[in-house]
Parts: sequence; structure tokens; C-alpha cells
Amino acid sequence: APNTPYYVRAYATNSIGTAYGNAQSFTTLKITADSVADTDGNIYHIVPIGAHVWLRENLRVTHYLNGDSIPNVKVDGQWKILTSGAYSTYDNLAASGSVYGYLYNWYAVDDNRGICPTGWHIPSDAEWADLENSLGGKDTAGGMMKSTGSIEGGSGLWYAPNTGATNSSGFTGLPGGYRINYGTFYSLGNVAFFWSASDTTSGNAWNFILDANNGKLKRLFNLKTYGCSVRCCKDR
Repeated sequence: APNTPYYVRAYATNSIGTAYGNAQSFTTLKITADSVADTDGNIYHIVPIGAHVWLRENLRVTHYLNGDSIPNVKVDGQWKILTSGAYSTYDNLAASGSVYGYLYNWYAVDDNRGICPTGWHIPSDAEWADLENSLGGKDTAGGMMKSTGSIEGGSGLWYAPNTGATNSSGFTGLPGGYRINYGTFYSLGNVAFFWSASDTTSGNAWNFILDANNGKLKRLFNLKTYGCSVRCCKDR
């Protein structure tokens, strides 16, 4: 729950008994006018771009809006046969998820139980196109959407050259990589793959892609079994 103090301590139990660690405390963040919370209580900043309002961070929710869990599928052989919603973190590392958000297959994106915060939705192909057009078209939009700096320079999360990156839109796109249909993870630091809500066939759906090597916003379709980042768009 937002703006709430919590207290926690670790414990271990064996045949001798139970031992407790020191108590720790933390207070969750407030929801402010420029933020929104998902069903897990994660808080995201928001940014208006053109005619729409977008999340400024990648989604990292683990439950649908009705409280049902989204399965965290780690095993490659299980991931590749999925026909229902699932998520993972890059290389199955929790630290990756906390920085780059989670990678969802399209079945989670399309589930009518909803993964975006209440009052928000997965952007359609047309809404991504509106974003692109509001930033001057596909050849310039990507640079305006990417976070700045480089890994090599110690100033960012993208690998060099991070061409054209200005983040002038405030979108703050991060290179969370992706997971292919066979379960393998690729390109952390090099690309960002975002799902749209629009499919092309029974097996494919539209992605929008940012790349370290250019300033474009690319549009490409991929298998629904891919794992990609998610940004939500506010209902109008």
C-alpha cells in the first residue's frame, strides 16, 4: 500500500529452534499528482506526450487487476510452449527487473483481467503511431524517447553509441532487451522492445523498438511468445 510504514525481520528455523534477525523498517512511496500505482503497489511516474499520457517506467506488476497472479516462468522449455500470460526478468535476475521492468509475453498483455494500473491500458498500434508522429516521425522519435548516457561512459544504461538519445520527450526508454520464443534472453543494454495491444495474425503482434545504434522508433511484428517490456497509456 502506498505511503505506509512496514516492519520486517528475517528468521531461520531448524531442529534447535528459530532465530530472528534485526527488525528493519521502510515506508512505501506516496502517490503524487504525477504518478500512478499498479495493483501490486508499485509506483510509476507519468509523462504527457502529444495527445496521450504514458508511464515513464517499464511495467513490473506480478498480478492482474483482479488479484490473480501472473506466472513467473523461468524455464526455457516451459516458456516456449506458453499460450497464456507469463512474465520474466532478464536472465531471471530480480535485479534486472527492478531496473528495467519485467518482460511479458503477449498473452499477458492481451488478457482481459488487465495488467496496467486502473484507468490505464496497453497502447494500440495507432496510439504508438500517435506518439511517433508527435515526436516528428519514426526517424527522430527514438532518440527523443531514449534515456541518455552510456554504460561505457558510466552515465547511463545504454551501450554506446546510444545514437540520438536526448530523452526530450520524457519517455525515458530503457534497454531492457527481450526474450525470444525459445526462452533465451537477448540484447540487454542494446534494445528496448515494447508490446502494442494490436496483433497481426493469430501468432504475431506489433512491437515498437528502440536501438542503441540509431535514433529511430522501429515498428516490427514478433511472435506472441516473445517477452517484451510494457508501457501503459492512460484512458481518455
